[in-house]
Amino acid sequence: MACNLALGFLRDCSDSIGGIEEILISERGNFTFVEANHEVSAITQTVATNFYKYELKKEVGNFASTMTIDPANGTRFADSLLAFSINKMSAAKSNELKLMVLGQVGVIVKDNNGDYWGLGFQNYAEGQSLVANTGTAFGDRSGYDIEIMAKEPEIPYAIDSSIIAGLSVSP
Repeated sequence: MACNLALGFLRDCSDSIGGIEEILISERGNFTFVEANHEVSAITQTVATNFYKYELKKEVGNFASTMTIDPANGTRFADSLLAFSINKMSAAKSNELKLMVLGQVGVIVKDNNGDYWGLGFQNYAEGQSLVANTGTAFGDRSGYDIEIMAKEPEIPYAIDSSIIAGLSVSP
């Protein structure tokens, strides 16, 4: 199969910013979706399920996706890693975050440009690590550092922002 290029790109206006604003997470089995041309155009949730919203402080969240190609084997896959921090340790947060990293989840990431991305949509995402840390100095974070990884055929899908308003989301 030939892999023909279809587009070129002009230099952009350098008007984007890095980081993550919020994350929506649900068990992967709780929703289905429709995707075409690398964009999700519909998400249908199972009755009585929610996406759970995690709002982040500024500059404490990131996701990166790396596509690996092996020409000799004719294979490709994408590793996507979502890393973020939650401040203030508590028993309730410890219990919730443990469930998050042990489950098979789908994650919607809203970046600081207002764009949404779906990790774990093609297969599922799962916890890579959960670190609880009190910090040492008064100015250190007391809280959690979480990593969630998705290994999938493609890098994360874009999600049309109009779809988010139709989801059942628990703050």
